[in-house]
Amino acid sequence: MGRRARNKKLRREQEKEAQKIQALPWQKRAPFWVLFLYRFSISFLLILPFALIALYIVKIQMTPTDSVNTTTAIIKTDLGDITVKLYDDDAPKTVENFTKLAKKGYYDGLIFHRVIQDFMIQAGDPNCISNDPAKQCGAGGTSIWGKPFKDEINPKGLGISADILKSLKEKGYEYRDDLKSHKMTIGSIAMANAGPNTNGSQFFIVTQKDQPHLNGQHTVFGMVEDGMNAVSAIAAVKVDENDRPEEDVKIKSITISN
Repeated sequence: MGRRARNKKLRREQEKEAQKIQALPWQKRAPFWVLFLYRFSISFLLILPFALIALYIVKIQMTPTDSVNTTTAIIKTDLGDITVKLYDDDAPKTVENFTKLAKKGYYDGLIFHRVIQDFMIQAGDPNCISNDPAKQCGAGGTSIWGKPFKDEINPKGLGISADILKSLKEKGYEYRDDLKSHKMTIGSIAMANAGPNTNGSQFFIVTQKDQPHLNGQHTVFGMVEDGMNAVSAIAAVKVDENDRPEEDVKIKSITISN
């Protein structure tokens, strides 16, 4: 066989081998590193949806929609019990004040001295059960520190317009961006005050309607979890021209638990 014939035969054999290789699945023909990347990509695409779902669940759990630490207060009244979840992390100083006053028995025997049915019920002023005419009902009460303490309000997310926010700041309201925002909605428990940073012991609970006009002006430090029927019963009592119930509705006690 001549050289030319041998070369021709060799080329035919090489072409046959090449055709065999082309006929194999590409996975068997591909280099190891290509196959590794292919398998890794497939695995990644299969796992990705589940990973995203898991991250979303973790994000929901970590989003500060509620306080991580929660204290519960049970307000026992003449017309039923009101269970309140307190926002320990979102209003720490306010919750500390309220819980320490409650544990001391400060609120025991005090009355709901201001009741407006479709607005709120207010309590926490010892002046209202005093026989001293010099002590004006609604103007009393003190914090555990013996002096007024600052508001704990973050205006972000409260729906306050820029103009209103500017006006509130001009009146002396101070805000904190590190706290969770809470709107003044039905069941909210918030501090009553006489203006910016004048919190003492008085508080109120929103009754029948949200009160957006109060957003940014009062520290919301909890939400009624159970007992809105008692809130409604108190809100429905007959009141005089000063919104004081004609018959006293008392706080028997406030029990605090973590």
